[in-house]
Amino acid sequence: MRLNGIRPALVLGMCLRRRFHQVRWTKVVINMKKSLVIALTLCVAGLVAFAADEEKKNKKADKARAKVLEKYDKNANGKLDDDEREAMRKERRSENAAAALKKFDKNGDGKLDASEREAAKAERRKGADDKKPVDDKKDK
Repeated sequence: MRLNGIRPALVLGMCLRRRFHQVRWTKVVINMKKSLVIALTLCVAGLVAFAADEEKKNKKADKARAKVLEKYDKNANGKLDDDEREAMRKERRSENAAAALKKFDKNGDGKLDASEREAAKAERRKGADDKKPVDDKKDK
């Protein structure tokens, strides 16, 4: 009789433990699914924000391209031919030269003398050094 009384208690205990583990694992799976949904939502939101930012950049680039085409595309074919590109380069070089003259011509004679040229070269070297990537291996 005693065995009969213990046996149902053991069976009941095993059933309760199994049910407890099933419930616990079900909660774990639900939490994992929630975490996955949150992570995917954040990824999608990031991609949408990135795409919107790229779209703004593309609009700015398109505006700049339209300005250049408007100014230099003489035959209005929508692209710059070699002679149109060369005209653009010449104009930009002259603009850059005028800006450099204005910046470095300290005595105002309209020409760069030797000391002014050296100052301009030093400025260019400094700018080039600032743009170079830092090599960590040289420091060690």
